[in-house]
Amino acid sequence: MSNNPNSSKYDVPFTGLQVLIIDDDVQLCESLKFYFEDQESVVAVANDGRTGIQLFLSQKFDVVVVDLNMPNIDGHQVISYISRNSPDTPLIVVSGTGEIDNAIRAIQLGAWDFITKPILNFDVLELSLHRALEKVQLIEENKAYKASLEKLVEHRTKQLEEKTRELERSNSEMRVAKLKAENADKLKTEFLSQVSHEIRTPINSIISFTSLIKSEAVSCVPEDLRDGFTIIERSGERIIRTIDLLIDMSQVISGSYEKRIVEIDVVEVLETLIYEHKQKIRKDLEIKLDSRLEECCVHLDHYSFVQILNNIIDNSIKFTSTGYINISLCQTDSETIISIKDTGIGMNENYIKDIFTPFSQEEHGYSRSYEGNGLGMALVKYFCDLNNIEISIHSVKYEGTTVSLRIKSNGR
Repeated sequence: MSNNPNSSKYDVPFTGLQVLIIDDDVQLCESLKFYFEDQESVVAVANDGRTGIQLFLSQKFDVVVVDLNMPNIDGHQVISYISRNSPDTPLIVVSGTGEIDNAIRAIQLGAWDFITKPILNFDVLELSLHRALEKVQLIEENKAYKASLEKLVEHRTKQLEEKTRELERSNSEMRVAKLKAENADKLKTEFLSQVSHEIRTPINSIISFTSLIKSEAVSCVPEDLRDGFTIIERSGERIIRTIDLLIDMSQVISGSYEKRIVEIDVVEVLETLIYEHKQKIRKDLEIKLDSRLEECCVHLDHYSFVQILNNIIDNSIKFTSTGYINISLCQTDSETIISIKDTGIGMNENYIKDIFTPFSQEEHGYSRSYEGNGLGMALVKYFCDLNNIEISIHSVKYEGTTVSLRIKSNGR
């Protein structure tokens, strides 16, 4: 650690880091320059936005520290220019006290983080740099991952082509069809797993950072911008739910999912799910549990059983605009029966036979009325088979749908 009195407690090496400081506060620039040089970084300084952009164009920088209020070209213009031309370059805003609105605007233009003036010590700056450099590393890893995935797909495609030619030479149509199906399933499973991981990593960062900005700035932004936070959160949740469905499907298809049989109180599970869904359904839609049982125990795999109920209830909510969703539960000596009935739009009879097919939907194309990827009910069927649960569906178009689950008492 340096003898500089302003040096940080964080042991983060910045040796060789190319840093550009753009700020009209000469004293602060000198202080920042001294700090970075003490960390063995290479520093360039500009005291106005125009000079800062010229310096940025003249060489490559690893990080840019920029003020918002400057002569000639202000910080917002600098941020907009750099983020458009070099989106992977970390931009850290240094903003005066009381400029939270401007700082939020800077984040929207492409800044990665912001620090409030005056900088009393450099702990906050060093932590921000550490996060920025970690993000840069993640971006580089994602690029390498994409390149690796493209090579993998190309390699697999060539393998498949070579295998197809070999099988054609063997003049065995049955063997050709079988191996094609196996290779396609394997490639699809690998693709789902890899792409799911690649999407989840950045979306988690987006949601976390949005939540941080919201907690700091929600009281300082106009109401129409507050709605933007809600849109981001809901869209992020939708993406994460899609990722979870893809991961679950890839595990089921590849046979890597391991079930763990435990004792489950169905009443407790249903009450928990109903409570969670009540927090987000429309006021003109009622969801309730119809059961006189105080306890109803079965022996099943807990995760997959909860996913079965959660996906069915989600579908009922999605396709029911008004009315009710009634969940009934009864138990006999031989079986436990759960029925989920809604007053939604229902389904055509000819679609019900395909509802458990992965990626199947009653409506297709970008103009369809409801969002979704067609994986939910396919997973429901897989998980029902896994737990020896019998599932049946009765639906009348524009009148509603009833999904029934029958769990045998000796289902263990």
